[in-house]
Amino acid sequence: MKKISITIALLTLTFSMSLYAKKITPDQSESFDLAPVVDVEAPYLDDKAYEASIKEVKQSQRQVAAAETDVPAIENKFESDFKLIREELIGNGSAKKGITTPKELDQAIDKYSNLKVYSALSHQARFVALQLRLLKPYKSFFFRARGYLGAVSATRTIVVSMLRAQIAGIESFFPSEGAHVNHWEVVFKYLTEPLEGMGPPINSDEGLYAFITQVTNASSYIYADFANLVAEKKPIWWDNKLYFSFANFVSEQDRYVMLGLPEQHALLAAASWNLSVLYSTTAYSLNGLQDSVKSIGQLFGVDSLSSTLKAITSNMGADGMSSATRIAILNKHPKLFALMPDGKKRMAVAYKMLLSSARLTKISYEETKRMPEGQENLFDPRVANAFARVTGASLSNIDQVLGEKDAVSSALVNGERIRVSLNHFYNNPPQHLSELYPIKWNRAPATSAVQAWGKQDQVRNYKRGMATAWNYNAYKKIFPDIASNDAGKTTTEVPKYARILSQTWGAAVFAFPMAAIIF
Repeated sequence: MKKISITIALLTLTFSMSLYAKKITPDQSESFDLAPVVDVEAPYLDDKAYEASIKEVKQSQRQVAAAETDVPAIENKFESDFKLIREELIGNGSAKKGITTPKELDQAIDKYSNLKVYSALSHQARFVALQLRLLKPYKSFFFRARGYLGAVSATRTIVVSMLRAQIAGIESFFPSEGAHVNHWEVVFKYLTEPLEGMGPPINSDEGLYAFITQVTNASSYIYADFANLVAEKKPIWWDNKLYFSFANFVSEQDRYVMLGLPEQHALLAAASWNLSVLYSTTAYSLNGLQDSVKSIGQLFGVDSLSSTLKAITSNMGADGMSSATRIAILNKHPKLFALMPDGKKRMAVAYKMLLSSARLTKISYEETKRMPEGQENLFDPRVANAFARVTGASLSNIDQVLGEKDAVSSALVNGERIRVSLNHFYNNPPQHLSELYPIKWNRAPATSAVQAWGKQDQVRNYKRGMATAWNYNAYKKIFPDIASNDAGKTTTEVPKYARILSQTWGAAVFAFPMAAIIF
């Protein structure tokens, strides 16, 4: 139960943040202000401070487990305003039901998004308020963006299917019998139904980009408040009833958990990662994204009646998508993935948050190993110690990849080592992501003759269209030791480097985005 709760907490905290600025015209047509870059401070970016913190944690003695705390004693530790927010949100189990409609949820979110109200709260209550504030920029998002999402059959099908699965899961796993109201369904409606003050429709790539910049801007302020909360170094008692209002817990140990510094540092690490993704996403233009998605959908027989009929009548069926066809579509939209005027600054902030995320994760891990077993804390040190070799190697490799210190090694092929320079890539970003696109492909015949069932037939060449070479100068910025071909013009080693990176403990997460470039 604790693990489920922290998953929800992480998803909520990394779902992004609040207080986005918007400009609404009288006719409610799409019109946005682009939010500026907020260069928020990130913890432990100073090398000496980070090293001193790690050294201090490693030199500390492992804590001794205390006696189990009984339920009344735990409730007595709760701040009075935390109890009031809890009752305001989910009721008190009897006459008061708590929030029952999206409008009531919207009012609560607005209330705790007021910085004066937020600042007056206790440490424990601010943690709840932060999670409410996270939802604010997403108010009615799916309703506002339905014109944009629905314009392409593939996108519409994926999003509608996802939302149907979500509401089915909410109805099944978060029943309302015990709480009289399904509070997660209220959140679902807050995201999918129209509400007063929801902002204008999102109908274009420009509108989507503006929305994401506003979420990014808002995320920075929420992140700063959460970082300040963690910096106070106070434990936070949490009541899982806030996530499972219907529950009648078998054991109260499943209901109450303590979020100490290890858990708070882990949550802040996740928020840092999320903010890094937002800043790197908004560093590049999205103009042409919708048309590209539609064209790619047509390769699968979607969004085009003629392509669908061709797929049905052809012996080979739909051609599918290769690297060559995908890149050909992307190249038709020169503004798509072009560096924005403030893109370099956004990428610099993204790197800073990425580095902060890695360091916070390392600190959380070291703190977890020294926690006592059998406490009310969410994290279990027995799990951390059981995977000490893999986790230790993973964190070391991430540190090396981000800091360009030493080469990292494949965990599968002994002796394979590569150097990675994410620092250089983020702080000297390409003017257009097309610099990373493949530039040569397998051009062998599409089919070859075969004998089947006593007659001649055709078999598809699945390697046709596969990428075979990339821009050497672009990839040398990321992989300093990568080899070149054609007098330094191209390189064929990108798949090799991606493979080694994917086989490296911890660093594999940086290899996944390369799949779209290689395959």
